[in-house]
Amino acid sequence: MDTLLQQTINTLTMASVYGLFAVGFVLIFGVLDVLNLGYAFVFMITANIAVWTIINSGSLVLAVAVGLVSGAVLGLVLDFVAYRPVRGRGATGGAVSYGPLLSTLGIAGVLEAVAVVWFGTRNQIVPEDAFPQQSFHLFGATITLLQIVVIVFGIGLLIALHRFLRGTIYGRALRAVAENRQMATSLGINSGAVVTGVWVLSSMLAALAGVFIALVTSGVSTSMGSTYELKGFIVVVLGGMGSVGGAIVAALMLAVLETTGVYYLGGQFRDMIPLLAIVLILLIRPHGLLGRRARTV
Repeated sequence: MDTLLQQTINTLTMASVYGLFAVGFVLIFGVLDVLNLGYAFVFMITANIAVWTIINSGSLVLAVAVGLVSGAVLGLVLDFVAYRPVRGRGATGGAVSYGPLLSTLGIAGVLEAVAVVWFGTRNQIVPEDAFPQQSFHLFGATITLLQIVVIVFGIGLLIALHRFLRGTIYGRALRAVAENRQMATSLGINSGAVVTGVWVLSSMLAALAGVFIALVTSGVSTSMGSTYELKGFIVVVLGGMGSVGGAIVAALMLAVLETTGVYYLGGQFRDMIPLLAIVLILLIRPHGLLGRRARTV
């Protein structure tokens, strides 16, 4: 019983982080039909900026604020530098599909190079006093204050984001643009502002997930982008391309597979088990768990 409860706590912690990371990833695809290959590197560099801020200032609140602002700025860079210059070209050629894909890949390379120059290749370790080292015992399992905060804040933010997308004017405008951008524009929706907002929101979610990962794992590195990019692809494909709800479900599934796989089989199988799962699930449901042929947000 205590082992099952401990695994559940660990799973919910990672699922909360993966959920934030994946939703930001899937928002871009759901609205713009673009795989943002720079997303994981926004996650990486904002996580490193946040940890650097903690080390040099000692303030977690300041680190979170700096991380979120950095994410917003990088979202604007991705929109104005990597997406806008190519989004209107070649409607019948390949630019609409491949232009943004390649340009975000280029931005990813630039971000990784900048991170290596700025932070080096060594891990940055989060100071032990960055967050209270308090833990609680529950039916034989141990849960830390950090895990409680990550789970509550992560799940709460995902619920708030879902309501925001469904119940606000911007959320309805976003879904309208995702469904038919030209029709949305003809109805008076400022599609350009909506698109910019999506890039900023997506990058800020990446930054917040990066801060959580830094705290949970006690450190970050400039090589973590590629690792989490793979996890992001797994979650997006498993959940269904463009489905926010599917991304959340898939994030939970990924966390379950990782924690149980590591516990029963060992850490060397952490990445292999989710990849096997994605193959099996896609054989049964080619469009993912909650995916449909039409894009949804």
